[in-house]
Amino acid sequence: MSSAGDNLTSGADPAGPPGNSVPGASVLPGPASGPAAAAPDQPPANDRSPGGCGPPEGTVPRDACPLAVSSLDVGYPGGPVLLKDVSFTVRPGEIVGILGPSGCGKSTLLRHLVGLERAATGEIRLFGRDLWAGGGACLDEIRRLFGVMYQGGALFGDLNLLENVAMPLREFTTLRPGAVETAARLKLALVGLSGFEYYQPSSLSGGMRKRAAIARALALEPGLLFLDEPSAGLDPVTSAGLDKLVRTLARNLSLAFVVVTHELTSVMATVDRAVLLDKKKRGVVAMGSPRHLAYESGIPEAEAFFRRAGPDDSRGWPGGRPGAAER
Repeated sequence: MSSAGDNLTSGADPAGPPGNSVPGASVLPGPASGPAAAAPDQPPANDRSPGGCGPPEGTVPRDACPLAVSSLDVGYPGGPVLLKDVSFTVRPGEIVGILGPSGCGKSTLLRHLVGLERAATGEIRLFGRDLWAGGGACLDEIRRLFGVMYQGGALFGDLNLLENVAMPLREFTTLRPGAVETAARLKLALVGLSGFEYYQPSSLSGGMRKRAAIARALALEPGLLFLDEPSAGLDPVTSAGLDKLVRTLARNLSLAFVVVTHELTSVMATVDRAVLLDKKKRGVVAMGSPRHLAYESGIPEAEAFFRRAGPDDSRGWPGGRPGAAER
Protein backbone atom coordinates (compact mmCIF):
# COMPACT_ATOMS: atom_id res chain seq x y z
CA MET A 1 0.00 0.00 0.00
CA SER A 2 1.42 3.42 -0.86
CA SER A 3 0.31 6.97 -0.16
CA ALA A 4 0.32 10.12 -2.22
CA GLY A 5 3.34 12.37 -2.10
CA ASP A 6 3.44 15.80 -0.48
CA ASN A 7 5.71 18.77 0.09
CA LEU A 8 5.65 19.03 3.88
CA THR A 9 9.11 19.02 5.39
CA SER A 10 10.18 19.46 8.95
CA GLY A 11 11.40 22.99 9.50
CA ALA A 12 13.22 22.13 12.70
CA ASP A 13 14.40 19.03 14.41
CA PRO A 14 11.49 17.92 16.59
CA ALA A 15 12.65 17.36 20.11
CA GLY A 16 10.97 16.68 23.37
CA PRO A 17 11.44 15.19 26.78
CA PRO A 18 12.16 11.48 26.89
CA GLY A 19 9.29 9.25 27.84
CA ASN A 20 8.70 7.82 31.28
CA SER A 21 10.28 4.59 32.45
CA VAL A 22 7.56 2.41 30.98
CA PRO A 23 7.42 2.07 27.19
CA GLY A 24 3.91 1.58 25.82
CA ALA A 25 2.33 1.48 22.42
CA SER A 26 -0.52 1.07 20.03
CA VAL A 27 -2.27 -2.25 20.42
CA LEU A 28 -2.52 -4.72 17.57
CA PRO A 29 -4.84 -7.69 17.30
CA GLY A 30 -3.41 -11.11 16.52
CA PRO A 31 -2.01 -14.53 17.48
CA ALA A 32 1.62 -15.82 17.51
CA SER A 33 4.69 -17.93 18.31
CA GLY A 34 6.27 -20.70 20.34
CA PRO A 35 9.19 -21.50 22.62
CA ALA A 36 12.82 -20.80 21.86
CA ALA A 37 16.43 -20.56 22.81
CA ALA A 38 17.51 -17.78 25.14
CA ALA A 39 18.30 -14.47 23.41
CA PRO A 40 21.60 -12.73 24.11
CA ASP A 41 21.86 -10.14 26.89
CA GLN A 42 18.37 -10.85 28.18
CA PRO A 43 16.96 -11.59 31.63
CA PRO A 44 16.58 -15.27 32.47
CA ALA A 45 13.47 -17.01 31.24
CA ASN A 46 12.12 -17.38 34.76
CA ASP A 47 12.18 -13.60 35.33
CA ARG A 48 8.41 -13.45 35.47
CA SER A 49 5.68 -12.02 37.62
CA PRO A 50 3.30 -14.56 39.21
CA GLY A 51 1.06 -14.57 36.14
CA GLY A 52 3.96 -15.51 33.87
CA CYS A 53 3.86 -12.17 32.01
CA GLY A 54 7.29 -10.91 33.04
CA PRO A 55 7.98 -7.81 35.12
CA PRO A 56 4.79 -6.06 36.20
CA GLU A 57 3.77 -2.94 34.31
CA GLY A 58 5.81 0.06 35.42
CA THR A 59 9.03 -1.85 36.08
CA VAL A 60 10.38 -2.41 32.58
CA PRO A 61 13.71 -0.53 32.50
CA ARG A 62 14.40 1.87 29.65
CA ASP A 63 17.86 0.39 29.14
CA ALA A 64 16.51 -3.13 28.52
CA CYS A 65 17.12 -4.51 25.03
CA PRO A 66 14.10 -3.29 23.01
CA LEU A 67 14.04 -6.35 20.73
CA ALA A 68 15.90 -9.67 20.69
CA VAL A 69 15.03 -12.28 18.06
CA SER A 70 16.55 -15.72 18.47
CA SER A 71 16.49 -18.71 16.07
CA LEU A 72 13.13 -17.71 14.58
CA ASP A 73 11.50 -19.82 11.84
CA VAL A 74 8.57 -17.99 10.25
CA GLY A 75 5.80 -18.90 7.87
CA TYR A 76 2.04 -19.30 7.79
CA PRO A 77 -0.02 -22.18 9.22
CA GLY A 78 -0.08 -25.12 6.84
CA GLY A 79 2.54 -23.57 4.57
CA PRO A 80 6.30 -23.92 4.17
CA VAL A 81 8.84 -22.16 6.35
CA LEU A 82 9.61 -18.86 4.61
CA LEU A 83 12.52 -17.73 6.77
CA LYS A 84 14.81 -19.94 8.85
CA ASP A 85 16.91 -19.24 11.92
CA VAL A 86 16.46 -15.45 12.03
CA SER A 87 18.40 -13.87 14.91
CA PHE A 88 19.20 -10.23 15.63
CA THR A 89 18.88 -7.60 18.36
CA VAL A 90 17.94 -3.93 18.44
CA ARG A 91 19.57 -1.61 20.97
CA PRO A 92 18.06 1.55 22.51
CA GLY A 93 18.27 4.46 20.08
CA GLU A 94 19.26 2.20 17.19
CA ILE A 95 17.57 2.19 13.77
CA VAL A 96 17.58 -1.30 12.28
CA GLY A 97 16.38 -1.86 8.73
CA ILE A 98 14.76 -5.08 7.54
CA LEU A 99 15.78 -5.14 3.89
CA GLY A 100 15.45 -7.36 0.89
CA PRO A 101 13.82 -7.66 -2.53
CA SER A 102 10.10 -8.12 -2.97
CA GLY A 103 8.84 -11.51 -1.82
CA CYS A 104 11.75 -12.24 0.52
CA GLY A 105 9.59 -12.24 3.67
CA LYS A 106 10.00 -8.73 5.10
CA SER A 107 6.31 -8.20 5.78
CA THR A 108 5.91 -11.75 7.07
CA LEU A 109 8.76 -11.22 9.54
CA LEU A 110 7.20 -7.94 10.68
CA ARG A 111 3.87 -9.66 11.33
CA HIS A 112 5.66 -12.15 13.56
CA LEU A 113 7.62 -9.46 15.41
CA VAL A 114 4.47 -7.58 16.39
CA GLY A 115 2.57 -10.71 17.37
CA LEU A 116 0.15 -11.03 14.45
CA GLU A 117 1.51 -14.44 13.52
CA ARG A 118 3.00 -17.25 15.60
CA ALA A 119 6.43 -18.54 14.65
CA ALA A 120 7.08 -22.25 14.22
CA THR A 121 10.13 -22.08 16.49
CA GLY A 122 12.27 -19.43 18.10
CA GLU A 123 11.85 -16.60 20.54
CA ILE A 124 10.97 -12.91 20.39
CA ARG A 125 11.73 -10.82 23.46
CA LEU A 126 10.62 -7.22 23.86
CA PHE A 127 12.37 -5.31 26.65
CA GLY A 128 13.36 -8.65 28.13
CA ARG A 129 9.85 -10.12 28.01
CA ASP A 130 8.92 -13.16 25.96
CA LEU A 131 6.24 -12.15 23.46
CA TRP A 132 4.56 -15.52 23.82
CA ALA A 133 5.04 -16.15 27.54
CA GLY A 134 2.23 -18.24 28.98
CA GLY A 135 1.05 -19.27 25.52
CA GLY A 136 0.21 -15.69 24.60
CA ALA A 137 -1.63 -14.85 27.82
CA CYS A 138 0.28 -11.56 28.10
CA LEU A 139 0.24 -10.66 24.41
CA ASP A 140 -1.96 -7.57 24.70
CA GLU A 141 0.05 -6.24 27.61
CA ILE A 142 3.39 -6.74 25.86
CA ARG A 143 2.10 -5.11 22.68
CA ARG A 144 1.85 -1.88 24.62
CA LEU A 145 5.63 -1.81 24.83
CA PHE A 146 5.93 -0.78 21.17
CA GLY A 147 4.24 1.34 18.52
CA VAL A 148 3.52 0.61 14.86
CA MET A 149 3.24 2.83 11.81
CA TYR A 150 1.55 1.05 8.90
CA GLN A 151 2.30 1.78 5.25
CA GLY A 152 -0.73 3.96 4.63
CA GLY A 153 -0.88 5.34 8.16
CA ALA A 154 -4.10 3.46 9.03
CA LEU A 155 -5.60 6.55 10.67
CA PHE A 156 -9.29 6.53 11.57
CA GLY A 157 -10.92 8.48 8.77
CA ASP A 158 -13.83 9.82 10.82
CA LEU A 159 -11.54 11.25 13.53
CA ASN A 160 -9.34 14.32 13.28
CA LEU A 161 -5.61 14.08 14.00
CA LEU A 162 -5.97 15.09 17.65
CA GLU A 163 -8.63 12.41 18.20
CA ASN A 164 -6.53 9.79 16.38
CA VAL A 165 -3.51 10.41 18.60
CA ALA A 166 -5.65 10.66 21.73
CA MET A 167 -7.41 7.33 21.19
CA PRO A 168 -4.70 5.05 22.70
CA LEU A 169 -4.47 7.39 25.69
CA ARG A 170 -8.23 7.24 26.26
CA GLU A 171 -8.32 3.47 25.86
CA PHE A 172 -5.27 2.44 27.88
CA THR A 173 -4.57 5.13 30.47
CA THR A 174 -6.46 6.78 33.32
CA LEU A 175 -5.47 10.31 32.30
CA ARG A 176 -8.13 12.98 32.57
CA PRO A 177 -9.51 14.43 29.32
CA GLY A 178 -7.49 17.63 29.62
CA ALA A 179 -4.25 15.69 30.12
CA VAL A 180 -5.09 13.41 27.19
CA GLU A 181 -5.57 16.39 24.89
CA THR A 182 -2.34 18.02 26.08
CA ALA A 183 -0.36 14.81 25.53
CA ALA A 184 -1.86 14.34 22.05
CA ARG A 185 -0.96 17.92 21.08
CA LEU A 186 2.60 17.39 22.26
CA LYS A 187 2.96 14.24 20.15
CA LEU A 188 1.69 16.04 17.05
CA ALA A 189 4.10 18.90 17.70
CA LEU A 190 6.90 16.35 18.05
CA VAL A 191 6.39 15.22 14.45
CA GLY A 192 5.94 18.72 13.02
CA LEU A 193 2.13 18.78 12.89
CA SER A 194 1.35 21.51 15.39
CA GLY A 195 -1.57 23.50 13.97
CA PHE A 196 -3.07 20.50 12.16
CA GLU A 197 -4.88 19.03 15.19
CA TYR A 198 -8.38 19.42 13.75
CA TYR A 199 -7.65 18.31 10.19
CA GLN A 200 -9.21 15.09 8.91
CA PRO A 201 -6.82 12.50 7.47
CA SER A 202 -8.49 12.78 4.06
CA SER A 203 -7.51 16.46 3.82
CA LEU A 204 -3.81 15.77 4.39
CA SER A 205 -1.02 14.72 2.05
CA GLY A 206 0.61 11.31 2.27
CA GLY A 207 3.63 12.48 4.22
CA MET A 208 1.50 14.33 6.76
CA ARG A 209 -0.62 11.23 7.32
CA LYS A 210 2.53 9.19 7.97
CA ARG A 211 3.77 11.78 10.46
CA ALA A 212 0.40 11.65 12.19
CA ALA A 213 0.61 7.86 12.31
CA ILE A 214 4.03 8.13 13.98
CA ALA A 215 2.55 10.57 16.51
CA ARG A 216 -0.19 8.06 17.34
CA ALA A 217 2.37 5.24 17.64
CA LEU A 218 4.22 7.44 20.17
CA ALA A 219 1.11 8.15 22.26
CA LEU A 220 1.86 5.64 25.02
CA GLU A 221 5.58 6.51 25.28
CA PRO A 222 6.99 3.35 23.64
CA GLY A 223 10.66 2.53 23.59
CA LEU A 224 10.40 0.78 20.20
CA LEU A 225 8.63 1.70 16.95
CA PHE A 226 8.03 -0.53 13.93
CA LEU A 227 7.73 1.38 10.63
CA ASP A 228 6.34 -0.41 7.60
CA GLU A 229 7.64 1.13 4.35
CA PRO A 230 7.60 4.71 5.72
CA SER A 231 8.87 6.27 2.47
CA ALA A 232 6.57 4.37 0.11
CA GLY A 233 4.73 6.69 -2.25
CA LEU A 234 6.47 9.87 -1.12
CA ASP A 235 8.38 12.34 -3.25
CA PRO A 236 12.13 12.69 -2.52
CA VAL A 237 11.82 15.94 -0.54
CA THR A 238 9.04 14.62 1.69
CA SER A 239 10.84 11.30 2.13
CA ALA A 240 14.01 13.12 3.21
CA GLY A 241 11.99 15.07 5.78
CA LEU A 242 10.55 11.86 7.18
CA ASP A 243 14.01 10.29 7.33
CA LYS A 244 15.25 13.29 9.31
CA LEU A 245 12.33 12.98 11.71
CA VAL A 246 13.08 9.30 12.39
CA ARG A 247 16.75 9.98 13.10
CA THR A 248 15.89 12.90 15.38
CA LEU A 249 13.42 10.84 17.40
CA ALA A 250 15.93 8.01 17.72
CA ARG A 251 18.73 10.29 18.88
CA ASN A 252 16.80 12.71 21.09
CA LEU A 253 14.49 10.19 22.77
CA SER A 254 16.68 7.04 22.59
CA LEU A 255 13.87 5.37 20.66
CA ALA A 256 14.66 2.13 18.87
CA PHE A 257 13.26 1.66 15.37
CA VAL A 258 12.72 -1.37 13.18
CA VAL A 259 12.12 -0.14 9.63
CA VAL A 260 10.88 -2.42 6.87
CA THR A 261 11.85 -0.83 3.57
CA HIS A 262 13.46 -1.25 0.18
CA GLU A 263 14.10 2.48 -0.46
CA LEU A 264 17.88 2.69 -0.75
CA THR A 265 18.07 6.46 -0.30
CA SER A 266 16.24 6.24 3.02
CA VAL A 267 18.28 3.22 4.07
CA MET A 268 21.57 5.03 3.52
CA ALA A 269 20.27 8.17 5.28
CA THR A 270 18.71 6.63 8.38
CA VAL A 271 19.57 2.98 9.07
CA ASP A 272 22.35 2.19 11.56
CA ARG A 273 22.32 -1.56 10.93
CA ALA A 274 20.67 -3.55 8.17
CA VAL A 275 19.32 -7.10 8.28
CA LEU A 276 19.24 -8.33 4.69
CA LEU A 277 16.85 -11.16 3.81
CA ASP A 278 17.09 -13.40 0.76
CA LYS A 279 14.24 -15.38 -0.79
CA LYS A 280 16.36 -18.17 -2.25
CA LYS A 281 18.28 -18.81 0.97
CA ARG A 282 15.17 -18.27 3.10
CA GLY A 283 16.87 -16.29 5.80
CA VAL A 284 19.33 -13.57 6.77
CA VAL A 285 22.26 -13.42 4.35
CA ALA A 286 23.99 -10.30 5.68
CA MET A 287 23.94 -7.95 8.64
CA GLY A 288 25.83 -4.71 9.22
CA SER A 289 25.88 -1.02 8.38
CA PRO A 290 24.40 -0.25 4.94
CA ARG A 291 27.66 1.26 3.71
CA HIS A 292 29.64 -1.78 4.80
CA LEU A 293 27.21 -4.14 3.08
CA ALA A 294 27.19 -2.05 -0.09
CA TYR A 295 30.89 -1.34 -0.40
CA GLU A 296 32.98 -3.70 1.70
CA SER A 297 31.15 -6.91 2.55
CA GLY A 298 31.87 -8.82 -0.65
CA ILE A 299 28.57 -10.69 -0.14
CA PRO A 300 26.96 -11.20 -3.59
CA GLU A 301 23.38 -10.84 -2.32
CA ALA A 302 24.24 -7.61 -0.50
CA GLU A 303 26.02 -6.12 -3.49
CA ALA A 304 23.16 -7.14 -5.79
CA PHE A 305 20.58 -5.53 -3.50
CA PHE A 306 22.43 -2.25 -2.98
CA ARG A 307 23.78 -2.02 -6.52
CA ARG A 308 20.64 -3.04 -8.43
CA ALA A 309 22.59 -2.83 -11.67
CA GLY A 310 25.09 -4.83 -13.68
CA PRO A 311 28.50 -5.48 -12.09
CA ASP A 312 30.17 -2.78 -14.24
CA ASP A 313 27.39 -0.19 -13.88
CA SER A 314 28.14 2.44 -11.20
CA ARG A 315 24.66 3.98 -11.42
CA GLY A 316 23.18 1.43 -9.03
CA TRP A 317 25.69 2.11 -6.22
CA PRO A 318 24.55 4.58 -3.56
CA GLY A 319 26.85 7.55 -4.17
CA GLY A 320 28.47 5.78 -7.15
CA ARG A 321 30.42 2.56 -7.21
CA PRO A 322 33.63 2.76 -5.14
CA GLY A 323 36.65 3.31 -7.35
CA ALA A 324 34.54 4.01 -10.44
CA ALA A 325 36.15 7.45 -10.91
CA GLU A 326 39.62 5.93 -11.07
CA ARG A 327 38.83 3.47 -13.86
